[in-house]
Amino acid sequence: MTFNDGAKGVPVKELTLNIEPHQSGSGDPSPDNVRDISGYQSINVTRAGKNLLENQAISRTYNGVTFTINADKTITINGTATGGNASISIHPDAMSFDEPAILSGCPEGGSAPTYRLRARSATQASTYYNDYGSGVEIPAGEQFDSVLFSVYSGTTVDNVIVKPMIRSVSFADAEYEPYQGETYTITIPTAADAVYGGSLVINEDGSGALTVNRGFVNLTGGSNEEWAESGADYYCRFRSAIFDGKTPVQNTDDILCNRFIGSNTQGMHTGTAGLAVRKAKFPDSVTTLAECVTWVQSNNLECVYPLAAPQTYALTANQVTTLLGTNTVWMNTDGTINLTYRADLAKYIINIISSNQGD
Repeated sequence: MTFNDGAKGVPVKELTLNIEPHQSGSGDPSPDNVRDISGYQSINVTRAGKNLLENQAISRTYNGVTFTINADKTITINGTATGGNASISIHPDAMSFDEPAILSGCPEGGSAPTYRLRARSATQASTYYNDYGSGVEIPAGEQFDSVLFSVYSGTTVDNVIVKPMIRSVSFADAEYEPYQGETYTITIPTAADAVYGGSLVINEDGSGALTVNRGFVNLTGGSNEEWAESGADYYCRFRSAIFDGKTPVQNTDDILCNRFIGSNTQGMHTGTAGLAVRKAKFPDSVTTLAECVTWVQSNNLECVYPLAAPQTYALTANQVTTLLGTNTVWMNTDGTINLTYRADLAKYIINIISSNQGD
């Protein structure tokens, strides 16, 4: 999430990170399309300025070209690429952003046969986002596994300066600024176990609270099972006693499962006695109640369900603060981020008076 709270001088009072469980893969879960579910035992919250690209390069000479990393993390390049292309890895780790971003920093003169700044897509084979000097937009949600600068064979560069930067498209100002990021790791309280859904509130002093609103259960091999055959359907019901005290909301279809769609008509639902699986989504090989029992007991069934009573845990200060000016905040979880600003009554009154002076 990118925002600028410096224009009015009003600081952010609170960040709320809405956490969703991560489910791998895509499409409807089924016995043939298993989508594993994972929770979070720690959450990384990162705040940075306009530049989201951390230059991790180290000065080097390669194939006749010298790359020098300057104090402001720009790169000065000199030499002639001999014996092949000369490249330097700026950011070797995977990156992805929820909103469109712009990669920029290649100096004038960039082209396919001379030099370029580029980000390599992790989702599209042999695909690069190339900046030749005017920036290139990276679509929202695109994942890329590295950013590098390349000088191609036979090209001579003389004090060429690269200013590597990735910024949100919401920032029109393309002027370079160094990466200024801080990452804070918030450890989930032991009592909360792994978090599969909820919200993390971080106050201006760094303290906060974690609210967990979903529970997780692995039904394979669980006790308190009961089996029934009704017409052409076979049922497996798991009593809530196996949920380790995390009581589910009754009569809801709001369930995530790694092998079934969380719907009463599709295979998985919550009832007054716990979680139930219907025959509707069993493999074709399951044609008897005995085969149903064998299949369920032999396959890993992961379920995330809403809690009847959400649980809240107080967190000690984590030093997560939001400064005035340009800020970008992201976390290593699925979900959204909300902001609450501190009201500045004096500034509000001044703004009202100023806006009415022309009336």
